[in-house]
Amino acid sequence: MSATAASSITWEQYNETGRRLFAEGDLAGAEDAFVAAIVEAERAGGDPLQLASSLGNLAQLKYQQKDHLR
Repeated sequence: MSATAASSITWEQYNETGRRLFAEGDLAGAEDAFVAAIVEAERAGGDPLQLASSLGNLAQLKYQQKDHLR
């Protein structure tokens, strides 16, 4: 993906992509999307609700990954 294309993706798109990939079981892809959502939330003026949502999604994913390691 080009830098121009990446910069046009919104927080909502990253967040939704992460949720979709998480539901499909693509935990690595979901993690990448949630991290990108965190970066976007911070870049976009630090919206605390977006940031909290993204951090919560990443935490849930990390918890799920821990379950797969057992």
